[in-house]
Amino acid sequence: MKHNCKKVVIANSKGGVGKTTTVLECAAHAGILGKKVLVVDMDPQGDSSKILLGRTLDTDEKHIFHLLIGEAGVEDVVREANSHWANTHIIPADMKLTTLPDHLSGVLGYEKKLDKVLAPIEHLYDLILIDTGPQTTMLTQIAMRAASFLIIPTDTSIYSEHAIEKTLGIAEQLRDDAGHKIKLLGVVCAASHKSGAHANLKAKEILTKKYGSQFWKDEIPHCIKVQEAQRTEDNDGLPVPAMDLLDQEHPLFKNYRKLTNNLMGASL
Repeated sequence: MKHNCKKVVIANSKGGVGKTTTVLECAAHAGILGKKVLVVDMDPQGDSSKILLGRTLDTDEKHIFHLLIGEAGVEDVVREANSHWANTHIIPADMKLTTLPDHLSGVLGYEKKLDKVLAPIEHLYDLILIDTGPQTTMLTQIAMRAASFLIIPTDTSIYSEHAIEKTLGIAEQLRDDAGHKIKLLGVVCAASHKSGAHANLKAKEILTKKYGSQFWKDEIPHCIKVQEAQRTEDNDGLPVPAMDLLDQEHPLFKNYRKLTNNLMGASL
């Protein structure tokens, strides 16, 4: 029987909409549910990497950049996440990833690089989550090409409406130019402030009209516990998932758990 690994890219060309938080919380929930998770950090800021490792990378450590240019094998870059993320591994990144386009520009089939290096290990995981930065660059193309599913976290600003279209445009370009099918699982309001405010209600009305059932109505509220979790240190000095600080009835906990279950049950 073929192993059914869900490969999901979390992307939006706008920053500050909850991409990394969505990756971290879905990884935490999936791990607690007994799923094997791999987080692939394709954001040069490396925030997922810092939190999951509980530290910054040493200057001589191999990471996603070295993997994609052929200077390291996948076994050299996969690391175990800190103990608060059960059953989770991370392929980390740092700012050196910003130079990747200089190395791959003009390389035929560059967009398949991540897909190819993950292929030998994807059978080890139930869920692969790919974090991305806010720029619509070659890095986003490579990340999307390695995934079968797309989640677009958003807020309710007018700028996010444009950013969603840019992100979907990359997916469409991959379909047209590379024949790669990637399914939009949902547009998720993952940084929601004052959900009853008129501007937010209007934005959600527009998003619902535009994306229908693909606009996920169980929004993720803005919650200070996310920032507290990233700054919380246990006895070993490690950050923790926000879910560890929340009651299970809290909307952030419940809706990230629901989103994670949706990921695991997704089909093409």
